[in-house]
Amino acid sequence: MRIFFVCMRSWLMALLAVQLVFPALSSADDSFGLKGDRLNMTLSEFKDRHAEAICSDESEASSLSPSVPNIGLINCRAIPPHVKRRGVKETVANVPATITYYFISTDMDKFNTYRLRKIEASFDHAGYARVHGAMDKKYGPADSIERKRIQNMRGVYVKSENRIWNKGDSQIRLVEHVDRLNRSSLVFLELGLESIFHQRKSSARSQGTEDL
Repeated sequence: MRIFFVCMRSWLMALLAVQLVFPALSSADDSFGLKGDRLNMTLSEFKDRHAEAICSDESEASSLSPSVPNIGLINCRAIPPHVKRRGVKETVANVPATITYYFISTDMDKFNTYRLRKIEASFDHAGYARVHGAMDKKYGPADSIERKRIQNMRGVYVKSENRIWNKGDSQIRLVEHVDRLNRSSLVFLELGLESIFHQRKSSARSQGTEDL
């Protein structure tokens, strides 16, 4: 009996060690999503849901040179322009929007490892109050609010806020003013995959410096 308990204890300690070295990856079911498209879902799952989606491997990082090697990014539009021309509307909380889905490969040597790391819905600031109300109704009050002042093209400062909801390793950010001050955005982030993106982007930016 003593031998049994010693063996059981050793087995449990080994199992705990494995879990510490290889933490469980969050599944799509544990993450936020927009209209059934959940963060961390695979690119294949996304295409199964959106047969007419258009995807490209253009880098989201506009600061990266076109000569920078591929860092495993694919961006998609579920409702591309030619579908919109048929009268299909693209909205968030019934506000007209442009929605982009950002995927990143977890293994750049394998095409089937692209997962959804970010969803961004851009819309006119006039719809901000409606989207804000819909978010509060669905998820409750934001977990935190970041307030800041943004300077417009005329040098005038405008108050802006970022409302943040958290769930496991995923996050939603409702941004009142982005780029041009007449635009707002609703952003869904898978934080683990977003971290991989920023690491690769930083590495890509540093390429070539060794040749100076």
